Amino acid sequence: MHSDTRQTMALGAALITVGAVLAAAAIAGGLAAISHMADAATLCGPETNHCILCVVSAASLLASLGVVGAGVMLRRSARLNPPAAARA
Repeated sequence: MHSDTRQTMALGAALITVGAVLAAAAIAGGLAAISHMADAATLCGPETNHCILCVVSAASLLASLGVVGAGVMLRRSARLNPPAAARA
């Protein structure tokens, strides 16, 4: 764990920002996948296997949740566990 609370908080904020950008990309990919499934329902959709666009948008959404969760937990741990020098 990092010893500097400000650095840890900044790293947590950066992870949350990266996660939010990844979530926005996942949403855009999801909207493209929905449009693609509507256009090519016989190739990709509920009755058939999904294409790579569908899989990537779902994986990106899961990854964004993981990154945001890591950032939130890092910021929370920095607030709850200040460095020993700050406690003294």
